[in-house]
Amino acid sequence: MTLAWFTDSMSPAAVGAKGYNLSLMSASGLPVPPGFCIPVNTMNSLCRVEFEEAFARLSAVSVAVRSSAIGEDAGNASFAGIHATRLNIRTAARAWEALQEIRESGV
Repeated sequence: MTLAWFTDSMSPAAVGAKGYNLSLMSASGLPVPPGFCIPVNTMNSLCRVEFEEAFARLSAVSVAVRSSAIGEDAGNASFAGIHATRLNIRTAARAWEALQEIRESGV
């Protein structure tokens, strides 16, 4: 599984706490907008075509592209905001660029 949709079962070790909690809320029937996470173990193998197809499936006017680092918010430390976030992304090409920027922001 290269992408994990909010409607899929996820683990925090695979997608981080934000993605995991969105999947739990979706499974509970709460109104969660459509979205997906890229599991950490598949980030390097994600191809642009698959990403752009998933973006198209969202049918959204605009999206947010953000990190959900594994262990970002723990009992003894918080790293929230350490990676960049890009908001109001309107095209698949710009979303792909934003994804690359966010990946590089944690280096």
